[in-house]
Amino acid sequence: MRGGRASDRWATAVVAASLGMAAAWMAALALALLLAAINLDQPITVADLGDWAWRWGLLLAVLLAAAASIGPAPVAAPALVARQAGWALVVLVALAALAGLLGLVAVRLHLWGRGWGLSSSAGYGARLAAVGAAEVLGLPVAWLMALGLWRRRQPRP
Repeated sequence: MRGGRASDRWATAVVAASLGMAAAWMAALALALLLAAINLDQPITVADLGDWAWRWGLLLAVLLAAAASIGPAPVAAPALVARQAGWALVVLVALAALAGLLGLVAVRLHLWGRGWGLSSSAGYGARLAAVGAAEVLGLPVAWLMALGLWRRRQPRP
C-alpha cells in the first residue's frame, strides 16, 4: 500500500468508527425517550444507558471500521457506511421497542412482575425488556450490519 491508499483506508476507518459511536448514542437517546414516557417509578435518562452505549458503540465502531476498510477490495464510500450505521440504529431501536412492548403486555396480563409493588410496574417491565433486548441483540445487529457492508464492498464476479 502506498501513501494515498493507506490514508484512504485510515480515513474510511475513522469515519466508520465515528458513525458507529454516533449511532450508539442516538440509539441510547431514542430508547431513553421511548421509555421515559411510560416508566414513571424509575425514570430513565441517556446517562443511565451510557455504559451500554459505550459498549455497543465501540463494538459497532470496530466492526464497521473493519468492514469498510480492511481487505483487498476498494474502501467503502462514506454514504454506504452511514447507511449501514443508520440501519443498525433503526433495527436495534425497533427490536428494543418491540421487546419493551412485549414486556408491557406481559406485565399487564400478569404473566410477569407480580411481586414488584410499583405504581407503574408495566413501565418498569417495559424498561427491563427493552434494555435487556438492546444488551442481548446489540452484538448480532452490529455483526449483521458489518457483514452487509463487507459484502457490498467485495467485487462482483
